[in-house]
Amino acid sequence: TPARGVGSGSRDRLRQHALAEGIGLEAALRRADRLAGVSEPARRGLRSFLGAIDDARRGLAAGTSVRSVTETLATRVGLLEQGPLSDPRARRRRENVMFVLRAIERYEARERDQVSLAAFLTRLTLRDTEDEAEERAKKGRVTLSSLHSAKGLEFDVVFLVGCVEGQLPHTRTTDPKVHEAAPTDVDEERRLFYVGVTRARELLYLSRPTQRLSRGRLSPRVPSRFLEGFPPDAWEAHVPAGDAPLSSDEISDMAAQLLARLRR
Repeated sequence: TPARGVGSGSRDRLRQHALAEGIGLEAALRRADRLAGVSEPARRGLRSFLGAIDDARRGLAAGTSVRSVTETLATRVGLLEQGPLSDPRARRRRENVMFVLRAIERYEARERDQVSLAAFLTRLTLRDTEDEAEERAKKGRVTLSSLHSAKGLEFDVVFLVGCVEGQLPHTRTTDPKVHEAAPTDVDEERRLFYVGVTRARELLYLSRPTQRLSRGRLSPRVPSRFLEGFPPDAWEAHVPAGDAPLSSDEISDMAAQLLARLRR
C-alpha cells in the first residue's frame, strides 16, 4: 500500500514462487525481474520499493536518526501521499503515519542511548515475548493482553471478555458516522476475534454482559455477531448463579463510602 503497479496476478505469482522455493516474500520480491508472470509495471514498482528499504537499512546501520530514516522511508514508499487530504480516510491514514513519527521522535529524545527501530516497535506494540508469557504462567500469574498483543502466543486457558456488539466489533467500525467505518474494518475485527479464540490450548471462555449501566440506566447488550456459527457440540452455555447484580443506587452508595474512607 499504495499498490505501486503490483496487481493481484503479480502478487499471486510472487507468493507461489516464495512457497515453491521455501523462501520469504522479500526474497521472492528481489527475484521479480527474473520471474515470468510479473508485469513490467510491477517490476519497476518493486525495484523502487526495495531500493527504499535498502537505503533505510543502510541509514539505520550508519546510526542515522530513526525518526529521519522512517520519515524518508514513509515518503519514498508513498505512505504520506495516499489521496487528497479532503478525503477523510486519506487524512486519517496520514495522521496515523505522523503519529508514529512523533512517537519515534519522543522515544529518541527520551532514550538517547542504544536507540533502535526494533526496540521502539517492541515498546510501541507492548508485545510480550513467548518466554515472558511462559515464565508468568509457571509462576501462576495471569497475563492481561489486548488481541493485537496476543498474536503468536498460546495459553492453556483463555478468557475473552466483552463479546458484545459495540465492543467486538467496536462501535467505531459498525457505525459509519463515528469514524467513516468501512466494511473491511469489521472483517479485520473478525480476524482479531479469531486470533483471541485460537490462543487457547485447552479451555476457552467467551464472556459477555447481558446489560450495562450507562448514564445511570441499565441497557441490554446484544451478543457479538462473531459468536454465531460455532458448532453446537463445541461449546456449552453457562450463566453464573451468584448474587444478583448491584443496582445503580447500591453502586453509588459503595462509591460514596469508598471516597469517604480515602478522605480520612
